[in-house]
Amino acid sequence: MQLSEIKERGKVLQSQLLLQLEGMEHFSSTKASTKADADVWMPKQIHSTRICIVNENGRVALDENRVAQSEDLPSDTTIEGDAVITQRVGQWIGIRTADCVPVLLFDPKIRVVAAIHAGWRGTALKIAPKTLFKMQEKYQTKPKNVVCLIGPCISFKHFETSIEAIEALGAAVQDKTGLFRGRYADLKGINRRQLEELGVEEFDICPFCTVDDNDKFFSYRKENATKLRHSAVVCLR
Repeated sequence: MQLSEIKERGKVLQSQLLLQLEGMEHFSSTKASTKADADVWMPKQIHSTRICIVNENGRVALDENRVAQSEDLPSDTTIEGDAVITQRVGQWIGIRTADCVPVLLFDPKIRVVAAIHAGWRGTALKIAPKTLFKMQEKYQTKPKNVVCLIGPCISFKHFETSIEAIEALGAAVQDKTGLFRGRYADLKGINRRQLEELGVEEFDICPFCTVDDNDKFFSYRKENATKLRHSAVVCLR
């Protein structure tokens, strides 16, 4: 991962792995970013497994097959969801986090991208695998072709939670090796393991922690339930 300066967006975080791939753009914003998500479509996040699909015609389809339409797909939408998929070229999509796990998926063969908000609840409910399943169902994506970026979030050593949450997270993976220590859980590792168990092979895991690197990223826990967020966004070109 590297910090970059993008015109009109300021300082952002980018994956060196994804930068080598043609046909897409991406970044994660930081505290030093400016207007980073001004032209990005994002759902209203609710810690669910609801997946939104931005279709070629600009309409947003939901899991329940309800359809909402907007002329410019504003980021302050009232459409609820925690993952977005699109094949629409030129359409920025993304999610916002401040300790939760941001996951970006890119299938360079089929040319489809996804942005996922995986808090501990979404992780326990397998939001990342369910998004991949939706990509397989709608676009015939093959997991072995998918490249995954897991962005800045709270690290293993700082994510202490309840026994009930630990049990729910443990049930979300087949192999729990190295992912838990008492009441601590590795949210980055769990999301990676979930996707690995489905056949995804290529990952870039961000080393930054929103708590330890709080000068760069927002942290809900460290900053007393801050309402500020950074974003993880992606676009097909």
